[in-house]
Amino acid sequence: MVLELGCGNGKTAAGLVRTASAVVALDLSRKGLCACRGAVASPNLSLVEGDAVRLPFVDGSFDHVVAFHVLGHLRADERAQAVEEVFRVLRPGGTALVRAFSLQDLRCGAGRAIEEGTFVRGNGIPCHFFAEGELARLFFRFRTIAMDEVKVPKRYDGRDMVRAEWAGTFAKEDPWTTMDGAATDTE
Repeated sequence: MVLELGCGNGKTAAGLVRTASAVVALDLSRKGLCACRGAVASPNLSLVEGDAVRLPFVDGSFDHVVAFHVLGHLRADERAQAVEEVFRVLRPGGTALVRAFSLQDLRCGAGRAIEEGTFVRGNGIPCHFFAEGELARLFFRFRTIAMDEVKVPKRYDGRDMVRAEWAGTFAKEDPWTTMDGAATDTE
């Protein structure tokens, strides 16, 4: 079972339901949930109105959690709480797939600064831009499987610019295995 945090318009959920037998799409916004429902018609999709900082699920409910461009809309203390919630709802051996904008992104610095690397633009929604290593530090309780900065050149108004984001995959270690993945003898 897959949990998507911040499903918004359903773009990611649409891909997830093609490969997962069950997807739960969570969003704080009822408008986002309606947009997701309109974009994704699948019996494999359940929609839940809720907050990534206080997930309404029991411990160990999900095999995977997908958080694409959602952690950056939270303040620093909320990001830490959301990651703890991801850890809580993942089963041992489960993975978290995360995408978050980088300090190298073309929009970094636009708007009013409210925290280091976090800016609010006209829509009133905070957007945090992550420094190198910041996501890995946030997911310190997880094993980092992959962490890459993805840069895509763009041209806007005749100017060359870059969309940049961090793409990370993190695993919640199974308490019954050792660091090398071998089963632990408990007898």
